[in-house]
Amino acid sequence: MEDNMIENIVFEIINSYDINLILSISKDIELDFMDIFPKSQIERTEIEIELRQKAKCIEKEEKGEYYLLNTPINTILGVLRVVKLRIFDNKKNKRGTMDFKSSYYEQIKKIVKGKKDVYIISKSKDELIEIPIGDNFIYFSNSPKSL
Repeated sequence: MEDNMIENIVFEIINSYDINLILSISKDIELDFMDIFPKSQIERTEIEIELRQKAKCIEKEEKGEYYLLNTPINTILGVLRVVKLRIFDNKKNKRGTMDFKSSYYEQIKKIVKGKKDVYIISKSKDELIEIPIGDNFIYFSNSPKSL
């Protein structure tokens, strides 16, 4: 197992996106949390071991667990405090996705609603905007996870 595996994966995910395009969506966006898709069950176990040392599990869901990092990770897109470790799924060919928060959520929704390949996803009391960025997606939530 490599040292700083989580941080390395975080920057691998960020580097897989067009950062300028993300930043052009709104002047007020902040990284809320990041989904990490493990490449194998073995890798998931290794990441989970590191997360148990460097974070606190704050929520469990069917598709994975949310962890609050003891030491947040500074990125070009803001300070990352929460990661979600997804269950291993060999159908996921992405390394991860990013979720953002913005005080302009409703304005962003109005701007992107109806655009090609943009989806508004309703989940019980939560709502997500899914926006394609190159071969990846980013998400905006009306109820952010980070503290």
